[in-house]
Amino acid sequence: MGAPTPKALSSSQTKMDRLKRPSAPDSVVLSANEVAAMIGSGIDWSVRKSFDSLRVELLEGTVAVYCRLDTRVIPRDALGPVAGFLHPMEPLRIAGPLSIERPGIGRFMIQELSLRGIAFPGPMVTQLAQRVAGADSTGAVPLRVSPSFTDVAIHPTGIVLYRTKRGKS
Repeated sequence: MGAPTPKALSSSQTKMDRLKRPSAPDSVVLSANEVAAMIGSGIDWSVRKSFDSLRVELLEGTVAVYCRLDTRVIPRDALGPVAGFLHPMEPLRIAGPLSIERPGIGRFMIQELSLRGIAFPGPMVTQLAQRVAGADSTGAVPLRVSPSFTDVAIHPTGIVLYRTKRGKS
């Protein structure tokens, strides 16, 4: 589990800057703390301000983001009967793969969403992801990322950022 510390933000930026050099390595690896810093700083502030105590867990092919969500930002009708049971701040977990759409823009595709431990079914995930995380109509949250990398591979031990697109087998 990683948290977005100032040290992790600085370290992740240093690693991403290494990919810009003429003699750059083909990839760098970010720790969970560095990924949390990248996500925390890359999410639009209008969304990020409703997330408190952000944490990131790296899984095989998936990133899980945990936080305390200010539930007052969610229209009551979006949650149905669950709305009546929520406190102003509730634990949120969103999870899914991370990809690079184009240089400088990543996409965190939310495939799982649970609020206060209640997992929402697939059809509701996209709708709620739009309301709580600023996702687009496909359920993807845009992230500002360094244009120095064009591909990612997510593993429990770290995320590999690749300078060039990997071949798919």
